[in-house]
Amino acid sequence: MEIIWIEIFDFSQYSFVVAIVQIFVAGIIFYITNWLGGHTPIDKGYVTLSLIVEDDTMPAFNFVFKTLTPLVLYLLFLALFQYFKGLSVLIANSYLIIAYYWLYRLAYYIIHNVLGLINWVVFGMYVIVTLGISIWLYSIVETVDSIFPSIESLRDQLWILIAIFVYQILNKLEMNRNDSEKRKEKYIFSRYKQFKIKYGRIVSANSECLVDECLIYAIMIVENYNRSPFIRQIEKIKFLLTKKKMSLGIMQVKTVSMITNEQSVEIASKMIVSYRKIICKEEDGYDFYPSWSARKVANKYNGGNDKYNDEVGVIFEQIIEHYVPNISNMSVKEAISIKLDFENNEIK
Repeated sequence: MEIIWIEIFDFSQYSFVVAIVQIFVAGIIFYITNWLGGHTPIDKGYVTLSLIVEDDTMPAFNFVFKTLTPLVLYLLFLALFQYFKGLSVLIANSYLIIAYYWLYRLAYYIIHNVLGLINWVVFGMYVIVTLGISIWLYSIVETVDSIFPSIESLRDQLWILIAIFVYQILNKLEMNRNDSEKRKEKYIFSRYKQFKIKYGRIVSANSECLVDECLIYAIMIVENYNRSPFIRQIEKIKFLLTKKKMSLGIMQVKTVSMITNEQSVEIASKMIVSYRKIICKEEDGYDFYPSWSARKVANKYNGGNDKYNDEVGVIFEQIIEHYVPNISNMSVKEAISIKLDFENNEIK
C-alpha cells in the first residue's frame, strides 16, 4: 500500500478540541502502559527504571512490550473511534497520540529528576519505531471502514510461527550492562556530592562514624529519587491545605508541622543513627556486611519493600567502598570506629 504523505500530514481537520482529546487519550495509554509494566514480574524479563543495575535478560520482551503496548492501545482507541461514527473526527492525525505519549514519558522523567538515568539512544529508538509504525497504521486506517480483522486476513499462519520463533531466539540474548552501570554510578555520585555540599554539616554533626554518614546519604539519594523536588513542592501545598500528618522534606519525615529540607535531614539523621546502633548491637561479634546491614536500617526507617531496601543497600555499599574498599571484611567494631573529617574529606 502506497503511503500518501501529503494526506497523512494534512492538518486541515485537526482542531483544538481534537488535540485536547488526543492528549487525554495519550495520558490514558501512558497510565495503562505504566500499570502493566508495574505488574509485570521483573524475573519475567521486564526492566524498570531503578537506581540499581538490572540485567536485561530478555531484550526482545522489553522491546516488544515498550513499543507494542502503546501501539496496541492506540489501535484499540482507533477501532473505538471508527465504531462510534460521532467520534470519527478524532481519527484526524491520530498518530500524534503516540507523540503525546512520549511527551508524557519525557515529562515524567523531568518531574522525577531522573534524566541522568535514561539511555537516550534506546529512548530515541523507541520513539522513532513507535511513531513510524503509528504513522503507517494511520495511513491504513484512513483507507478502510473498520480495522477489525476479517476471516480472509487471518491467514499466513506460518509467518506467525516464524515471528514467535525469532522472538524466542532474541530473548536468549543478553544485553551489555556497562552503559547502565556507568550511567547509574554517575547519577548516584553526582547526587552524593550535591547533597554533601548542601547538607554535609548537618549529617556530620549528627553522625558518629563514616557508616552513619554513608547510610544517611544512601537513604537521602533514594528518597530524593522517589520524591523529586517538584513532587515535594506539591506535597507542601497539600499539607498547607489539609494540615494532616504526612511525609515532608527531602528525607520524607512524617510530621504534623511544616519542616524544611534541612530540618528533615537533621531529624532523619538522628533516626538513622539510632537504628544503626540497634543493628550493630545485634550484630556484635559478627562480620560487618555493609549492604545487608544498610538494608536492615532502610527497612526500619521506611518500612518499605525489598526494592527500596535493596536500592539503599547497593548505594550505601558504593559510597562507603569509595572511602574504605575493604570494609566488607571488617568487624562491626572496626567498621563503626571509622570517622570522616568533613572539612578535609579524609578518613581519621
